[in-house]
Amino acid sequence: MLEPFESLYGDSKARKHFIGKVIDTRNYLTHYDPKLAQQAANGEALWKLCMKLEALFQLHFLRLIGLDAEFIKKLANENHALQSKFET
Repeated sequence: MLEPFESLYGDSKARKHFIGKVIDTRNYLTHYDPKLAQQAANGEALWKLCMKLEALFQLHFLRLIGLDAEFIKKLANENHALQSKFET
């Protein structure tokens, strides 16, 4: 789901961490498995995770309405509101 915007989510290690945190948090909140409580994001970390997911949805929406991926990447790098979601 990160493609073609994976470069906006850091290096390979950062992307794997992000994806893992999304999965662990989703599984914990959906199934309430106490074993996942330590791995799930909460508080400020949950807010930051949500901001990054919101940015990803916004980028894909721009693709859906027909904008070119390279233009969207440029927009993401130049738009302060969108950029701040990646920096959280």
